Amino acid sequence: MGAGQMLELAVVGDPVNVAARVQDATRDMGEPLLLTAATRVLLGDDWPELVSRGTISLRGKAEPIAVHGVARDSVTVSGRLAHTKERT
Repeated sequence: MGAGQMLELAVVGDPVNVAARVQDATRDMGEPLLLTAATRVLLGDDWPELVSRGTISLRGKAEPIAVHGVARDSVTVSGRLAHTKERT
């Protein structure tokens, strides 16, 4: 984005706005990580430590969106995910 010799790299659009608002919801919900159902689907079924956290209403969206978070028992003391099987 820019004009003349002024150039700034930026990412814009609805997915960016949704991601920012979902990130804000982590603080409101006390979750270390939230992802949309759309992102959850892209990950496939190989992530049992991700569980539904219900829906959240986002400014600018007519319908609430489903979000998923990390299961409490899948996080270690260090805050990293405790994986029970190796991923390739």
